[in-house]
Amino acid sequence: MKRSKLILLIVIILLAMPIVFAEDNNQTSSCSIFSPIQCLKDTAYLITYSTGLAAQPLIKLVETLMTAKPNIETFKPIWLTIISLISSFYISFLLYSGIIFITDSNNLVKRHKAKESIKNMIIAIIIVSASYYLYNLLIEFNSSLTSYIFNQINPDFFKTASDSFGNAIMQLILIIPYIIVLLLTAIMFGIRWLLVSFGVILFPIGIFLYFVPFLKSYGKLIINIFILLIFISFISSIVILGSSMLINAPVFENFAILFYVISFLIVDFSFYLLIKFVLNKSGAIEIVNVGEAIAISI
Repeated sequence: MKRSKLILLIVIILLAMPIVFAEDNNQTSSCSIFSPIQCLKDTAYLITYSTGLAAQPLIKLVETLMTAKPNIETFKPIWLTIISLISSFYISFLLYSGIIFITDSNNLVKRHKAKESIKNMIIAIIIVSASYYLYNLLIEFNSSLTSYIFNQINPDFFKTASDSFGNAIMQLILIIPYIIVLLLTAIMFGIRWLLVSFGVILFPIGIFLYFVPFLKSYGKLIINIFILLIFISFISSIVILGSSMLINAPVFENFAILFYVISFLIVDFSFYLLIKFVLNKSGAIEIVNVGEAIAISI
């Protein structure tokens, strides 16, 4: 009795599968009890399509966070206040350098240093005053580049549906790690979006510090960090584009989900490595080492 019910259930599923594909997935199917191979393919497609639905919102979120322009308009009033404060500092430095240049006329070394300071202050005032528009230009440029790269990516790359039975089994195993990796990527780019939005306040401070000799390393660190945060989405989009091209190779057709996981892991790891590289080049790697030591101890 139980066996007959099981056989009846299998027959119903086989007969209903073409209807499901036609109505829900816009897929045509010739699955029937007389074509078991086609039924296996349709079953594999149904498994990968169904499990892949859970990842689609996160994929869309990652794409949105990578291509969307951070909102810096909100922080413009604060930027104006900071510019006013920085300008007052620069005026003080200019007055001091001007006094040195006039009073120490016999000391050629001091006169030369004062002259260089005056020149640097004038350049800094101009750049700081234009920092909002320069920062916005960098964001616009990156957004255009990233959007262009995403337009070159095959839309099917983000769909995990496949009629490969081996890929279906692997997707059942790796769908949770894939969602976790996507969630991590979304969190990283969400934090990046917030930092870039807030960065319009710190960017002029970085320029100001860069032109102060004994604070130059801190200014360089701030500038490099925010330029990297702006363009990290473009760099990551190139990684995704390369992955979308490679996945078309026959050797990867049965390992699509594994390839997706590895691709986004590369994006996340590249994010970390680039941040660490910039900190190292800016002479702030000690901060990272201390932070890692604290994290390990906790």
